[in-house]
Amino acid sequence: MKKFYLILIAILLSGCQTLSALTGDKNIETAAATDMDAENAASAEDEVATPPKTIDGLDQLADAQLPSKSCGMILWTLDAQRPTPVFRYVAGEDAEISVGGTPIQLIRTSHDGYSVYGVFESQEFTSAVGVSVEVETQFGLGFDNGVYLERGVVKVTGVDGWSVVSPAAGVAGCRS
Repeated sequence: MKKFYLILIAILLSGCQTLSALTGDKNIETAAATDMDAENAASAEDEVATPPKTIDGLDQLADAQLPSKSCGMILWTLDAQRPTPVFRYVAGEDAEISVGGTPIQLIRTSHDGYSVYGVFESQEFTSAVGVSVEVETQFGLGFDNGVYLERGVVKVTGVDGWSVVSPAAGVAGCRS
């Protein structure tokens, strides 16, 4: 487990900007914890992508950072023995996943469980093209303005009904 944390920290320090403190602005976390995702449905429908014919695996995200002054989560899975970012959710906004080389925008349709930084232990997302994603995580050790996500599972179901299930780990937090 210690090796996992060291790898995760190395990734954060080398390729991804670390999550840092908000300057006392509690509005971001408050707004993130509410279910504002339905308001973003119109923006996700504007960016309709062609759904992949089959779901055969998850691809690396082109952008695996949280925008400035936002909260959310990034999930990784292993690809050839190295962590690869495969899922990003910005609290109160859209989520993103890449399947079959196609980036897909998702909106959160339900959530359950404990919540930190606008991220829940159990969340479901759907896209305008019919792809659905279920994300299950457990909150682990905390760090400055964030928390590790452990024992995660990402299940992606395509329009044809076939699914891919991938183990995942990551971080949830806020970026200033």
